[in-house]
Amino acid sequence: MIPAPFAARLTTYPSRAEWLADARPGPPGWCVGGTPAADILGVGFGGPWAAWATGQGEAPPREPTARMTAGSEWEPLVLRWYAGHFGRPVESPLCRVADPAVPWLRPSPDAFAEDSLDGLGLVEVKCPSRRDGWGDDGAVVHRADADALAVVPPGYLVQVYAQLAASGLGWCDVVACFGPQDTRAIRVLADPDYQRRKRGSPANLATS
Repeated sequence: MIPAPFAARLTTYPSRAEWLADARPGPPGWCVGGTPAADILGVGFGGPWAAWATGQGEAPPREPTARMTAGSEWEPLVLRWYAGHFGRPVESPLCRVADPAVPWLRPSPDAFAEDSLDGLGLVEVKCPSRRDGWGDDGAVVHRADADALAVVPPGYLVQVYAQLAASGLGWCDVVACFGPQDTRAIRVLADPDYQRRKRGSPANLATS
């Protein structure tokens, strides 16, 4: 499903251990993923200090919480639901994606999906503990503005825009699973102007 020209942007890994070993959070090959991008902007769970300390090797190992473990275990089930519910082919390689022109931005999408109308896009699964800040199922985020923050919480929204910028794709479906009776698919469209402002160097992430 993933076309060969796009596959050139992907680095795939046979195991999670190899994926972790290639994170490059600090010098000499300092790179940023989706979660650290949100931290640098001050809207992630760790904050700018966490991103800096991790890059310098000064942060203690982050042990997964029970909630993080549960989210990881639910992810393939939610992706299977998404593929069946929308009738879309889905692939979920363990990977990082990067634009050759912006090699320092290397997020890890959860999956890729093929939309019959809009072509190849991304899927990002979240299993939040709270419904605050989430829009309705079927909502669409057209651009990175104040209205978007009422549909997808800011930390998650930054992660999605990082993935869209690195992949060059036009859309990402954020699937928020609060439980079997409340699973919402929200489409975030690429915002080229916003994404362009964040390119150039990691320092640009901290600017408006």
